[in-house]
Amino acid sequence: MEKLKDFIHDYTDIILAVVIAISMFFVVNWHLGSWLPTSNTVIAANTNNYNQSNSTKENEKVDNEKEIVEEEKEEIEEKKEEVTVPEPTTPTTPTPPADNGIIVVDNIKITIPDGSTGQAIGRLLKEHGLIEEVSHFIVEAERLKLTSRLRSGTFQIPENASIELIVKIIANQR
Repeated sequence: MEKLKDFIHDYTDIILAVVIAISMFFVVNWHLGSWLPTSNTVIAANTNNYNQSNSTKENEKVDNEKEIVEEEKEEIEEKKEEVTVPEPTTPTTPTPPADNGIIVVDNIKITIPDGSTGQAIGRLLKEHGLIEEVSHFIVEAERLKLTSRLRSGTFQIPENASIELIVKIIANQR
């Protein structure tokens, strides 16, 4: 019995240190995935019914929306020969709907430099006509708790996107 007590006393610190190290390894790997950007590709899709509480439902919905967008693109390409759609006069004017009711959304390419603050990103978005006020962008990013996840890089943002969608695109939360 005395040998067992000595063994436990001698190795308890080592076992505790190994458990802490393994726990830290898993926590860092878990959070590291959300810190690093995965993709800058954006697909214009309807996100009016965004639901954060059920992520599997969200993933299925995004997949369905991607399929719908691809089908709509194919239909537009087929009707392109039949219908001539005038080009928008300003970057914020949506293209008129085609005969089938599909609205073609133009994407605006935005490049956010490394180290840009939320204010700098907001000014860039305002310069491109995507938002009206920088403060609206900052308030929405804070409301969504994504201010620390805003990323640099090149993004394709639909010209009629809501501020919420713009924040999620730049934070890679879509």
